[in-house]
Amino acid sequence: MRILLTNDDGINAAGYRAIFRALSACGHDVLPVAPMQQQSNVSNHLTVRQPLTLHAVRDGQFLGLAVDGTPGDCVRVALAECYAGPAEQPDLVVSGINDGHNIGTDVFYSGTVSAALNGALCGIPSLAVSRRYTRETDIEAVAEHAARFINALDWNAFKGKLLNLNYPEFPLSELKGIRVCPLSTVSWPVTYRSEKPENGCQRLYVDKISYNADTPVDPFPSDWSLIRQGYATLTPIITDPTDHGSLESLSQSLEQARLG
Repeated sequence: MRILLTNDDGINAAGYRAIFRALSACGHDVLPVAPMQQQSNVSNHLTVRQPLTLHAVRDGQFLGLAVDGTPGDCVRVALAECYAGPAEQPDLVVSGINDGHNIGTDVFYSGTVSAALNGALCGIPSLAVSRRYTRETDIEAVAEHAARFINALDWNAFKGKLLNLNYPEFPLSELKGIRVCPLSTVSWPVTYRSEKPENGCQRLYVDKISYNADTPVDPFPSDWSLIRQGYATLTPIITDPTDHGSLESLSQSLEQARLG
């Protein structure tokens, strides 16, 4: 398959290089296009009022393109500039492996998920892959598992679709399997640390995001609860944000108020 590989941690991120190696070892034609720098939590931001700078990055067998922009920019630039035309578009867009889970309400802020979303919006099957990891974690094994997952699916059935795959922090040898599930409804509270400089302007710094074992669990099996049990989670995410169930009632409310 032709795979466009991107992320939000930057082109030199360990998880990104690991999944590049794993996908390349499977024989896929992988094109790495990723942000030049860390771009976490930028959501679906696209750069429209300033030029983008592109740099070729070569490191052994790795040859990619670094974009001085957002994850969404990377996907749009790659589709517009790196592929000859509609017939030569990638078969799959993969975003990750992100350093940190993207579960529940995280998906609204995630650069990783938003990069995959841009692929789906262009009609291309897209996958976001995330796992919280450290230097000691088995990220290479996780990348190989993700590659096997990618090889197992018929991506022609997911054109214009976005799938969100998250791995637990447990060693891969303890993985209980992959569960298809909904997103958690839990919202992670954010607290700020305030500083007051000499000019009198108040400055706020993010002090803590309460994303820990004390966070409540949904009353139904969700990505958050299943991740904590040692499962990888797979959630299909729709690209149409319309609340179709409210269209009729909202129209009736406008008519009753004589605003329709």
